[in-house]
Amino acid sequence: MSRSYQGVRRAKCPRSLRALALYASFGLGFCWLGHARADSYELGHGLNLGPFNVAGYSNLVLDLPAQRVKSLNLDDLSLFVTGHVNSAFNPFLEAELTSLSLLPPGRLAGEHEAGDVVIERLYNDSYLTDSTTLRLGKMLSPVGEWNEIHAAPLVLTTIRPAVTYRNFSEYATGLSLRYADPYPYLPDVQVYWQPAGEFSARPSLRLAA
Repeated sequence: MSRSYQGVRRAKCPRSLRALALYASFGLGFCWLGHARADSYELGHGLNLGPFNVAGYSNLVLDLPAQRVKSLNLDDLSLFVTGHVNSAFNPFLEAELTSLSLLPPGRLAGEHEAGDVVIERLYNDSYLTDSTTLRLGKMLSPVGEWNEIHAAPLVLTTIRPAVTYRNFSEYATGLSLRYADPYPYLPDVQVYWQPAGEFSARPSLRLAA
């Protein structure tokens, strides 16, 4: 006796739930480590785990227009991991869950956004001298304060001027060389080179390209 299961489909876990589960597992692991090392945590400075520091931030956006669809979105949920190992190996990672609608469809929000996990930055710094740093990986392009300081809790206004991002690439995947004068005589100088396209681009940027 045989049975056919052709019409049965396995239910798939939404990508946003998988991403939230991943972030939750990271958070629980860090909380467990933080409990073991309670003295290493300082509010606003993250959690120190040996040569590594773990931190992050979140940005919730509530939109309640009078005549339009209301929405509640998790605009950013960022995880930072910074390492200071030696002069040659100093990695940095910023992973972000972005554009996640927290309201289910059929209530306030007109369309449920599943959210996307993006690698915002992933690079390594090598200190060639006390004033010269070589950076390899995906980084923010060094153009103006608006680009290098882009996190929502740190920017001056909620709306970013178009001139600060339309005239150049926000990210660069390649290498950069930075000179920072240890004495206040010369300005800091940074040059960067991107041989190919951006690594782990945001979906909106991929569609526009």
